[in-house]
Amino acid sequence: MMVKLREKGDVIPVNVVEDLRAARTLIEIIRAGGEISENATKVEELLGRVEAFLVSTAEARFGNQFINSWMDEMMKIRRGELKWKPKVVRRFIPGLPRDKDWIRIKISNIITKQKVDEIVRDLKLQVRMQRDGYLLVSGSKDEVKRFVKRVTDSIRKG
Repeated sequence: MMVKLREKGDVIPVNVVEDLRAARTLIEIIRAGGEISENATKVEELLGRVEAFLVSTAEARFGNQFINSWMDEMMKIRRGELKWKPKVVRRFIPGLPRDKDWIRIKISNIITKQKVDEIVRDLKLQVRMQRDGYLLVSGSKDEVKRFVKRVTDSIRKG
């Protein structure tokens, strides 16, 4: 829906885009083995704010019929009637030894680069900034899992 609004010339506020990115980061943390309960609650909160903006803006732009069909589709997804699964692609990372595990994390207002650097130093992991703005954190499988746990704890504490 964001794409449709942008195509019509609407400007999406920075805080809405940041909330969406933060939700995506938390979802990646959950997928990587992070704590589900608190992260899922935060994801719901962030997506709720994004949805509230999108619905009100799209209703003014496209009308009730568009919003009603979109909301029906969202409800089907939430109830599990529509099975939408993103493609999980294990990317090849040049220069990373095969025995290393890794995770990509997007820096946002929820988790700062300084906090990530601190955790990486404590766990003796490797980190490098990628061109797309993500940090690639790599190391042994156990250390990467510990990293995910520490990031999750840090996010929970706020």
